[in-house]
Amino acid sequence: MATIYRRISQSLLNLGIAPNLRGYYYLKNSINQCLLENQIGYDSVRRAQEYTANRFQKSLSNLQAAESRAILHGWDYRDMELSEEIFGKNGFGKRKTPTSRQLIYAISTWIKRTENVD
Repeated sequence: MATIYRRISQSLLNLGIAPNLRGYYYLKNSINQCLLENQIGYDSVRRAQEYTANRFQKSLSNLQAAESRAILHGWDYRDMELSEEIFGKNGFGKRKTPTSRQLIYAISTWIKRTENVD
């Protein structure tokens, strides 16, 4: 599991999400929780965020706001090749950046697929 945790950290850093922001730790924890689920879907992302909010004693809306700020803060500095590998070429529709749930879902499924995590 330590290897997976490092993979999550490296993925977030390569996507421009800096560890000096609270949202980085919330995202990291939510992705880790999501990977513990057998099937990853938007329900498991919601449960992971709720777990993280409870763990850090935050409301779900405050947690999501911090996650979104962390994404917005560094998104222009991300590794474009990795971003395309994780999110595909289509991106996020009309949005410039992914929502926190989209990011958690995409990174979780990407890590599960590339690391063969069960």
